[in-house]
Amino acid sequence: MLDFKSPCGSYVLTFDDDGKVAYAFLKRDGNVLSSVWLYNRCPTPAKPEWSERNNIPFANCAGYMSEGGRMEKEVTPEDVLVDWEFEDEHPVAY
Repeated sequence: MLDFKSPCGSYVLTFDDDGKVAYAFLKRDGNVLSSVWLYNRCPTPAKPEWSERNNIPFANCAGYMSEGGRMEKEVTPEDVLVDWEFEDEHPVAY
């Protein structure tokens, strides 16, 4: 898990690759404001896992991802870059 603070210091983007999937979480004061799925590490499930809470974090299923959606190589902290911009005073992390 990697944390990237915004230039104003009010927001944090957390990159989390737990070995099953990777997500990015935008947080303020420790609260998650939004999240985005980045990739699967596990085999792609045929159908959505969303109905089973014990599957959290959810892998994206075959209907929602391309062949390149599964990450097989090791990702190091040096591979993860975050760039911050603000649109109408709202943070946008790339």
